[in-house]
Amino acid sequence: MNKHDIYDGEHYFFRPFSGGKAFICPTTFNKYALKNLKKYCINKDGELLFSVPANYNDDLCFNDKSFIFYCETDNKNLFALFDDKGQNLTGFIYDQIYSTLDEYHFKVLKNGKYGFVDLSGKEVVPCVYENANSFLNGFVSVKKDGKWGCIDENNKITIPFDYDCIAQYTQNNVLCVQKGIKWGLRDIFNGVLCDFKFDGIYSYSNDEIDIFYAFYRLKYGLVDKFGNVILNFNYDNVSFTCSKRFTVLAKNGRYAFFDNFDKKFVTDFEFDIPPFRDIYYYQTVNSEINENPVFPVRKNGKWAFMDCNGNLISDYIYDDEPYEPRGFSENLCVVKKDGKYGAADMYGNLAIPLMYDFLDKSSCGLLCAKKGEKTGCINQKNETVIPFGKYSLIDSFFDGIASVVDEKCKNQYINTNGEVINIKISQDI
Repeated sequence: MNKHDIYDGEHYFFRPFSGGKAFICPTTFNKYALKNLKKYCINKDGELLFSVPANYNDDLCFNDKSFIFYCETDNKNLFALFDDKGQNLTGFIYDQIYSTLDEYHFKVLKNGKYGFVDLSGKEVVPCVYENANSFLNGFVSVKKDGKWGCIDENNKITIPFDYDCIAQYTQNNVLCVQKGIKWGLRDIFNGVLCDFKFDGIYSYSNDEIDIFYAFYRLKYGLVDKFGNVILNFNYDNVSFTCSKRFTVLAKNGRYAFFDNFDKKFVTDFEFDIPPFRDIYYYQTVNSEINENPVFPVRKNGKWAFMDCNGNLISDYIYDDEPYEPRGFSENLCVVKKDGKYGAADMYGNLAIPLMYDFLDKSSCGLLCAKKGEKTGCINQKNETVIPFGKYSLIDSFFDGIASVVDEKCKNQYINTNGEVINIKISQDI
């Protein structure tokens, strides 16, 4: 074989970029490729960073400096941590390696027990725990002998193993903890803050919010860190939003918005719960303007946009797509009306007209679109950047790069200008 074979679209496919890197991988249906070829990691200039045997499978869980691979050994998959030069830091000794919320540690599983390794591959917390969450603020909640407690990065106990469960997230150094069948709140440093009286309690994972939502006698309400009731237990469901300002509460099949800062409702219970959901999980808020977000809201089967004061800034004219608008990305929200797609801006105005047969969310300033059966890309001004029909398939852009398939079924990478990335692999394959 020669190095031209890597681009022929028969032996390899291209993974999305993440952290400035991407893998070019042999197709799994080609046994010759899996046995004899390699998996290549390249940067955004198309330069080879390192290669590994094709049977080293990456699980796409990596950061800028670390990769997780697994390999079949003795009829089971074993995992190892690699650095960004392709060096195996741990050896294939773990039953699983998990990326976590903490960028400095990976959770590992060995012989049914959990521990942690750091970025150098050193096992800083031994695999002795029955379960574990992620490191946050220098500590992690872990389970041992059926009970939960907390340890620091040196495996020193910081909270005794007295609890039946400890939730993952903290808020203003407060943990949601369980004893028996009831939940309460505990300060990381100063002990229990409220009695164990709730059937469930949940944090917003945001230190600027001083409320928690709780579950009691089959209803939801809001409480402070001492367990004092802010909003009585009268609600059927509750959800937080990308914006720290609002909680969404459901009652009798309708939902409303509650301002977490002013401690008051900004809307009535007037909005529909979209189909196939218990409550609308409002990650669709425009997170780029977190202080003054814009929300898609649904009423009588149609969608409109609402500002943070509860005022409508558009009419109810948009259809479910397929169940609701996919939310704001880079200040645009894809909408659908009468079978055609466009995009609204953060003021509720149509920035991209309703003229496409499909429109993906904005990524790296571009939106993948379809006209009939032809695929292309437009910018936020509705100008064509990648001509329709040039490629049969265009994936979403990540890190300014997208993988495409041309009319001859060849895989390539392109940048946001539509320029093909020249992959420079000099070694024989």
